[in-house]
Amino acid sequence: MTAKDKKTGKVIWSDKREYFEIGLDWDGDRRYGAWQIKDIIDFSLPPRTTTTEKFYVIFNPDTKEVDLEIKVRYIHRAGLEFLVHDLKYSLNYAK
Repeated sequence: MTAKDKKTGKVIWSDKREYFEIGLDWDGDRRYGAWQIKDIIDFSLPPRTTTTEKFYVIFNPDTKEVDLEIKVRYIHRAGLEFLVHDLKYSLNYAK
């Protein structure tokens, strides 16, 4: 997720969340043992399950308009990724 100043186009905030399949690395090789998987279970996306993310951002008080861009990508392996969603919103704090 990226927030840009509406007037200047300058990035004023950015954050990203990454999830991966349990036990596999980007090359599809086994990366973790069973004893390690229980410690990283929260970083995986279960099949056919909706996940909600929350980002808490505090902008400078003089920021009046912000353009938000949210991109959801599925990375099958390094060098092979698919854009799933590309959402754009404009927030106006001047009102």
